[in-house]
Amino acid sequence: MINTISFDKIRKQAGLKFEDHGKWKQTNTTFLQNDKNTRKYVFNGKTFYLQEDRIKEFISNFKLPVPKNVNGFINEFTDKRITNVFEKVSEILSSQAIEGINTTRNSYIESKKIIDEIESMNLTIEEKNRLILEKGGQFYKESYDTDRVSMAYGVNTAVKVKPYTFANTLGITNAYRLLQNRKDETLSMSFIKDLYNALTLNNETLDLNSRLKKELDFRHDDVYIGSSMDFSKNDKGIPAEEIKLAMYELYEFANKESDDFIENTIQAAILHFVFVWIHPYFDGNGRMARLLMTKKLKMSINTNQLILLTHSAYYDAIVATRKTNDLTYFVTYIMFIHYIDLWLNFLVYNKKDSEPIEDLEKDILLIFALKQNEALTSRDVLNYLSYKREISRIQRKLKDLVDKKVIKITKTLGKKQFYILNIEV
Repeated sequence: MINTISFDKIRKQAGLKFEDHGKWKQTNTTFLQNDKNTRKYVFNGKTFYLQEDRIKEFISNFKLPVPKNVNGFINEFTDKRITNVFEKVSEILSSQAIEGINTTRNSYIESKKIIDEIESMNLTIEEKNRLILEKGGQFYKESYDTDRVSMAYGVNTAVKVKPYTFANTLGITNAYRLLQNRKDETLSMSFIKDLYNALTLNNETLDLNSRLKKELDFRHDDVYIGSSMDFSKNDKGIPAEEIKLAMYELYEFANKESDDFIENTIQAAILHFVFVWIHPYFDGNGRMARLLMTKKLKMSINTNQLILLTHSAYYDAIVATRKTNDLTYFVTYIMFIHYIDLWLNFLVYNKKDSEPIEDLEKDILLIFALKQNEALTSRDVLNYLSYKREISRIQRKLKDLVDKKVIKITKTLGKKQFYILNIEV
């Protein structure tokens, strides 16, 4: 697993102070219920809170330069971002890596070729998914010289890329294509069903125990939330019989459009958290939540990368919110990574004519933005990347970024150079 950045470090960097969430709940629930600056949201009969003053505090403390007219900037470049997110290899790979599925750039490229080939065919979504799976199986067999034709859940340690891994790469790439094609569609039962079928290729990439019953849109039994998020064995999604109504409530909330950058980010974060809290499926809930959040964030093109780089903070923020019912934890976290995404897009826009920022350089800059005042070597940068590159190439890109005055050298020890973000740019 690559290096990661903690929630505590993010809170300090954002200038926010949160008490330990275990003690916090005992002393602050009554305060939240009566505080005039606290918003209240109700889903499936449960009340969640959001402290507006903490959000304002974060925004005032954000140190990197962003456009003065944020809403205008976002609206102007939304269409370009929607195209870019499907084309950005590292964003697709990061979505997989968050779940512990480590795939390759070639797997994504081949997946995209298969999906592009089938895209124009006059077929239903289910038929396309089935054909993608079939062609993916053929490619896998021919390319990796294995007798396993089935792309269903399984492990074959004789090959570098396992069938399960390649099938999931097909699925996540297919899901991003669907988002791209239906970017203006509101959330509904049919949209969610199509997206989940695209992600899981009609349930075929799932473990047999995780597949939905044919007549159902959601799980039919209890599901426990992963231990990786530090939940107790009793932490689970809401009862299966309550899912459909809770999802309708979530659609109604998420479909309230806002042209305001801050409000839209708040809605996207709440959409993600509540989806995970409901946990409507046996498997794939995290990927679905991030897909929906990406859609709500006007197809933010670096969300998965930033979550991967801060995945311990990501899970900690979910745990803190779940244990306290205070959405401020998770909303602040998403606000933080979305502001970094905004900063990078603003920087790329300003440099587009004189000194264009290339894709690998963008990925490197995300790391520097998260670390900000911390000096990094080329080896440090390599260890944070979600995919591997030769150290010599990283060194060349760091030199290019110095020439573009985006980062600067702080010190040199022998042949080792230390770099830091040039925040003034």
